[in-house]
Amino acid sequence: MQHPIGRVLLGAASAAALLGAGSAHAQTASELFNPAQVLRAALAAPDSGITAATETRTKDGKPVVRLAGANGLTVWVQGGHCTAAGCPSAWFWVKVTPPAGTDRQALVDRYNESPRWASAHVAGDAVELRGEVMLAGGISDANLAQYVRSITHHAARLSAGQA
Repeated sequence: MQHPIGRVLLGAASAAALLGAGSAHAQTASELFNPAQVLRAALAAPDSGITAATETRTKDGKPVVRLAGANGLTVWVQGGHCTAAGCPSAWFWVKVTPPAGTDRQALVDRYNESPRWASAHVAGDAVELRGEVMLAGGISDANLAQYVRSITHHAARLSAGQA
């Protein structure tokens, strides 16, 4: 009789081979902010609504990725907590304008009632959505794409006046 752990390992190895896990392992996971990875991940997430991604620089020369969505949203991604060795996190932010007459503070308060990786803030006539992703331990393109999908989803809801 085969040991149950052996069957699990054999099943996992078979599934990995069938699903092409070899190519997934070849994909490196970045532990520092990498604009090329953000560009690649954002454009690989078609359900995020991102139609264009460009790299730009801040006034002090730090790389920033601008993600433009078909719905008019612009998501900015920049390295956070940077040192000479690189940036161990990525900051995401987007600014949206809810419908006229929307109580922005009440909208932000409703949004922030649920624990999420990004928080909302009133910014004049608009609402800003800000989040930080720690990259220590590495982040794959697939996980980075999930953060892009998440922030565009929540930004679109806030833009529609929904928390």
